[in-house]
Amino acid sequence: MTSTASGRFRLEKHRWIAELVPNRTFADVGGLGGTVNETVSLALRHGAREATMIDQQAPDAEAWNRFHARCRELGAAGYRSVVGDICNDRLADEIGTFDVTHCSGVIYHVPKPIDLIRNLIAITREWLILTSMVVPGRIAGRAGVLELKQGQCLLVPALAEAQRAILREYFDERGMTVSGINRDRPFVAPDGRFRYGPWWWIFTTETFFGMCRMFNVRVEKTWVSPHGSASVLARLGAPA
Repeated sequence: MTSTASGRFRLEKHRWIAELVPNRTFADVGGLGGTVNETVSLALRHGAREATMIDQQAPDAEAWNRFHARCRELGAAGYRSVVGDICNDRLADEIGTFDVTHCSGVIYHVPKPIDLIRNLIAITREWLILTSMVVPGRIAGRAGVLELKQGQCLLVPALAEAQRAILREYFDERGMTVSGINRDRPFVAPDGRFRYGPWWWIFTTETFFGMCRMFNVRVEKTWVSPHGSASVLARLGAPA
């Protein structure tokens, strides 16, 4: 994604957040990745009554230090920090619920993406903003052609080498480092636990949107970047 396109895409999501959060509670799930992409400080700046960062990284992880440093620089104070795994089905019982929940760049890093959407809905009272990297339904290059039809997606650990080569070329040309495609990273830890670093899944825009619409939510807005990201703004408690 070019910096200009990335900026427009981020700005659109920021508008959604700015419009929704005044006097509401807000949670950013998995926002430690990249640090500058966190939205806790944004929510506080636009009048959120309470803002919480939820991430599965350990309390002593350097990513938490970078996040706290960023919030200090931006004058964001009074937020909550919660170490929690959105793939934990009991998370809502442990941390409660929020009026507005944001989750970006996480869904393709987990083995069970449908469970992730369900658990995000479980911790959300009113509005959910969910973003994923996506690919076009047809990818063609020197390495060959890869086609994905409606409802299809790719499980990265199970890819054939020919499929992996096509995707490697696609992401290399866009300057993207994708663990599991053009960067080696194990999917399973030595103790048998799943790792969340690699990309487990490759979704098309249509498949990603379809996954969101399978739940009892109303998709109010969608936003698709021409360079590989898609966002959904879903309203809970409304007819689908």
